[in-house]
Amino acid sequence: EKTSETLDAEPPARNLSPLVYDAKTKLFVLFGGDHQDYITNDTWVFDFAKQKWMQRHPKTAPSPRLNHHLKATGDGKITVNDGSTYSAFHDVAWVQYKDINDGEWVYDIINDSWSGKEGLPPDSRTYRPETFLPEYYLEETPPKASDQETILKNIPVNTWVDLKPSKLPPGNRTWGTVTIDTDRDMLIRWSG
Repeated sequence: EKTSETLDAEPPARNLSPLVYDAKTKLFVLFGGDHQDYITNDTWVFDFAKQKWMQRHPKTAPSPRLNHHLKATGDGKITVNDGSTYSAFHDVAWVQYKDINDGEWVYDIINDSWSGKEGLPPDSRTYRPETFLPEYYLEETPPKASDQETILKNIPVNTWVDLKPSKLPPGNRTWGTVTIDTDRDMLIRWSG
């Protein structure tokens, strides 16, 4: 997937990623964002006059983040501050993101270089904790269909019953959705 993205004509889909315009270079700059299964630290520029996206590959970049602040300085540079990354904290009061407080980063658009604290390779990714990935729930042997049929036949009508699955997702249920994966015979719940 990472290799194929290097051939893309535009950035892959993402959210919580600001875009900023630099008047000196007449370029829009996009950095990082949430791909929903990973957070990235890729850098893209958009040339409005040419109607063309270009992925940049500086030597180093800030850590992957989302919901950060971008600001054009007016001299061919932009600044990046703050943002969030995934939290691995699991509890009833589970929080999906944690703040990144690594100071200000400056991107020199003309020289394609980031400066700030110690950076990471460009196009790095931070993946969601395992409990958000379908593979986590496939690690165990599935129950026998006949055993499940017996359990389901014995559920009282119009009554909620805790079936006590061996692996439960974290407690966040806001802006969620559920779909059925017929290839894996699973219900997959995704929360926002």
